[in-house]
Amino acid sequence: MLKTLALKLLLAPTMVLALILISSFSFAQSSPTVIEVKDEEELKDLKALDHEAQRLLNESKICKTTAQDYKQECLCNKHEEYLEFYKKTNKILDNPSRSIWFRAILSYEDNGQTKRTSLARFKKIALDFDQSCFRNDDGTFRANHEWDKPELLIKDAEEIKELHRLYSARKKIGLTISKCIQSKLRTYEECQCGYKEKTLLLIKSYERLGKDHPEWMDHILVYSHDGYIIKTGLEQEIRMAKQEIPSCKE
Repeated sequence: MLKTLALKLLLAPTMVLALILISSFSFAQSSPTVIEVKDEEELKDLKALDHEAQRLLNESKICKTTAQDYKQECLCNKHEEYLEFYKKTNKILDNPSRSIWFRAILSYEDNGQTKRTSLARFKKIALDFDQSCFRNDDGTFRANHEWDKPELLIKDAEEIKELHRLYSARKKIGLTISKCIQSKLRTYEECQCGYKEKTLLLIKSYERLGKDHPEWMDHILVYSHDGYIIKTGLEQEIRMAKQEIPSCKE
């Protein structure tokens, strides 16, 4: 499960954000199981991961006090450390017997002290990096400032209807492509390029909205739909739609 999460972290930040928020909400609303970790190998893996998590958090906190661009300097420039952290998090769940750890509080003894941690804590570190950084073609990462924009509340019913239509269409295309790739019945490129025309039409629709409402490009758009508050951005949606067909020829 976490291996899939690591892939999504690099390909679809919004989808990952939704999944993690839902998971965290469910985690908080129920009484989680407390698992005492005693096995020598499991204890070694958990301690190493928990110590690494604390190191990343401490260094990020210190870096933030002097950084001019916190995301770039404190997170994106240290992408190798964060990606390695993903791998270590994946490894700890390689053993099927550890699947119950995913929604549990993990307790362990360390130098005479009882410590508690959780995979939700590790996911939060992954989420902070994922929301803050984009991968460049050369393998480096650049800061994502899309969510730093001011919010703009959309109230007009027709505008909300069009926004949500496009928002839902982009999510549907992304989910369909992901299912196609996971089925392994078609190649990665075939799955992506099979939806090229629909994706290009979607991008054009978003670009048209940007021309009709220039101020929307400089804001995070907030609207209510079926009792839910949804936040999105034209720049973000266009970028994510283009990510669905990166290998397709023009």
